[in-house]
This record gives sequence, structure tokens and C-alpha cells, in this order.
Amino acid sequence: MYPTDRNAMTARYVFVLMMLAVGGIVQYSLLQHHLQSQVQDAAIINVSGRQRMLSQRIALHAVLLLDVRKKVDQAVNRRGLIDAIALMEASSESLIHGRSSLNVGQLSSEMAAIYFASPSSLQEQVRGYLEHAKALAASPANGSAEDYKHLENIINVALGPLLDSLNKAVSQLQSESEARNAWMDTLFGLILAMNLVMLAVAGIFFLRPMVVHAVAAQDALRTLNENLEVRVKDRSEDLVRVRNQFIHNVNHELRTPVTCINASLKMLVDEFGGNIPERHKQLLDLAQRNVSHLVVMIDDLLDMSRSQTGKLNASPHSLVIRALIDEVVESMALVASAKSIGIKVEISSDMPATFADSGRLRQILVNLIGNAIKFTPEKGLISVGAGVFLPDPGFNFISVSDTGPGIRAEEAGKLFERLYQSSSGVVQGGSGLGLGLYICKELVTLQGGRIWVESVPSGGSRFVFTLPQKDAKTSEPA
Repeated sequence: MYPTDRNAMTARYVFVLMMLAVGGIVQYSLLQHHLQSQVQDAAIINVSGRQRMLSQRIALHAVLLLDVRKKVDQAVNRRGLIDAIALMEASSESLIHGRSSLNVGQLSSEMAAIYFASPSSLQEQVRGYLEHAKALAASPANGSAEDYKHLENIINVALGPLLDSLNKAVSQLQSESEARNAWMDTLFGLILAMNLVMLAVAGIFFLRPMVVHAVAAQDALRTLNENLEVRVKDRSEDLVRVRNQFIHNVNHELRTPVTCINASLKMLVDEFGGNIPERHKQLLDLAQRNVSHLVVMIDDLLDMSRSQTGKLNASPHSLVIRALIDEVVESMALVASAKSIGIKVEISSDMPATFADSGRLRQILVNLIGNAIKFTPEKGLISVGAGVFLPDPGFNFISVSDTGPGIRAEEAGKLFERLYQSSSGVVQGGSGLGLGLYICKELVTLQGGRIWVESVPSGGSRFVFTLPQKDAKTSEPA
């Protein structure tokens, strides 16, 4: 049975790590022991070789010491003989101690016989050789029969067997070291094979269930995500249908009565004219303004729906926009005059024709000027400008500036988002739904231009949008 909970998977994972750690520790310990043995073998082989050299050096100084032809060098040779004896004694102790520090039971029978078997052990041979050398070094070395007897014992009796034993010891040590290396190579091979087997076992019995469980969990998560995406898509489609139905109802259920109310109010004003008392006239004007506001809100909702469904359209054509701007400003002047706000128009005399939809352009201007009126204090000023857009002479610009509270820099890029409401109190568009500037941006973009807002140094805001002078689809390339 595969593990299905996190604790079981964690336990298996820890067990695998422990197995690998134990295997690594054992292998490291064996390697350390093997390296230590190799170092010790190398040191003892080196000492044995040094013994051979020192034994020959002692024999040489003994011969030279009794050479009657070189009496002047007798002191030097005696000193050399004494030093060589001292060095050989020290190395002999190091050699014997080095092998004795290992357990004698760990030595091969050949090695034990060479070093420790009496009376012909290497240890005894070295001791006897040094005794003859010491006796010669202590004698007057005047060529007596006793001196030559010591020399004969050094060269003929002790030196030959000692060198044979030393050579045999070195060869035996090298043979044993090579055999131990071969055995350790085999052992390490076995340990490596065991580690591979352990990894295979761990993979089959421990890691594989963990992987299977992880893959199963991933598949379950993928299925859950797919189901969630389907549900989100279905929910989104339901919301779109509800929204479209709502907008449809707004259009058909509200537009007709609102239009009737607006027509009735206009008929009342036209029929009674100056016979309406001032107080009643103010109420009628208020009612007309709010009905017009409702009509704008309904139009904004419909345009937003068309924009999101790709049905928002425009039919641009070449037109001179001075007359259109004057017409919009004249129609908005009455609303501005209620707050004693002036509207100034500045249009370049040499401004070329603009390629735009006159109805959509009127809608953009009404929205921007209505915004400016709404947020410009009493006795303020609104400026409407137009001319060639100098950074790109193939476009014309139209701007609407006000003396209102202005726009904070961090909000400038968000004003044209759908339903965004400024925290500084500047609401998008005159509709109050947060759709006016969003629709302005959609209409400008639809006609090939762009729109942005700037802060006026003296206070207030300046909304600017551009429109092409020619149809980009039919104009010849430069």
C-alpha cells in the first residue's frame, strides 16, 4: 500500500537518508583505515631502506678506520662511525616500535618471523651488528688483531645476513601492502555494489511510492484546476449574460419613460414660457438637467457594453471641427453659466481637416466639457483648444482645460479605467458611474488616436486627445 499522508512520506524519506548516511560513514571509515595503513607501511618500508643504507655506511667507516694508509682521516672516520651507529640505533627502535605498535596478530607469519622470531630475527641481527660496530668504535683502532676481528664480524658475519633480512623485510612489506590494496579495492567495489543495491531497493520500496503519490497528487491538482477553470468560465459567461440582460432592460425599460419625461418637461417650458413662476421654472430646469443626466448614464452603459463585446463602432470621415466645437461649447454654455464659469475656445486658423466620426467626437467633447464644468469652482474658466499635434504632425489635437482641483500624478494613469473613482474626489465623467472617461478613451482609440491628462502648473487639469488628419487605411505610405 502506498503512503497517502505527509508523515508516512517524511518517515520514508528520512529512512532512505539514514541508510545512505550509514553507508557513507562505513565507507569513509574503511577508507581512512586503509589510508592510515598505507602511510604506516610506507614509513616502515622507508625505515627499512634507511637501515640498509646505514648498515653499509657503518661497514665503510669501519674499513676506513683500520686503513693504515689514511691515519690523518682516522678521527673523521671514527666520528662518522659513531654517528652512523647512533642513527641506526634510532631507526632500529623506530622500525621495531612501528611494527610492534600493530598487533603482532595482525602481522603475517612471514613478517612475524622476520621481525620477532628468535634467535635470527631482524631485531636480534641489528642488535648484534651494532654491538660489533660499537666495539670497534670504542677501540684504539691501532690495527690490533682484536680490531680486525671486530671488522671481520661486521663485514662477513653480520652485514651479509642483515642485508638479506632487510631486503626480505622490504620485499615482504611491499608484497603485503600490495595484497592489502588489492583486498581494499575489492572491498570498496563490494561496498559500491551494496550502495547501488540499497539505492535500488530504496527506489523500489520507498522512493517510487513517494513519486507515485506526488504524481497522483499533481494529477488531482491538475484536474481540480481544470474543473475550476470550467466553473470560472461558466460563471463568467453567466455574469456576462446577466450584465447584458441588465443593460438590455435598462435600455428598453428606462430609456422610453425617461425620454417621455424629458419631452414632457420641454413641452411644459415651451407652452407656458414666461407665464411660469420663477420658483416653478427653477424646478423644471432642475428636472430637465437630471433627466438629461439619466439619458447620458443610459448611453454610457450601452456604450460600455458595446465596447466589451466589440460592437462599439464609429464612422469617421474628413471634417472641419471648428463648427462642431463651437456647437458643443454653445450647448454647454448654459450649464456653465449657472456656475458663472466662462468657456474660451482657441483653434488654430491653419488647422487641417480631421478624420473622425462627428457624432462620436461630439460625445467625447460633451463628456470632457461636462467633467470640467462639474469640477471647476464658480467664476472659473474652461479652455477648449485645437490645432496640429506638433510631436506628430499627421494628427490634430483637441484639449479641454479647467481651473478645478487638478489630478494627482499617481491617479493620472488610472482615470481612464472602467469604473475607477478618484480618491481626490474627481469622478470619471459627468455620469457619476465612472464610465465617462473610459468611454472617451475607447472612442478615441477606436478612431486611431490616444487620450491623456496633464496637470496645469497654475492649478486644474488639461485633458488632451489626438485624432488623425487622414484615414490611415487608405493613405499612401510615405
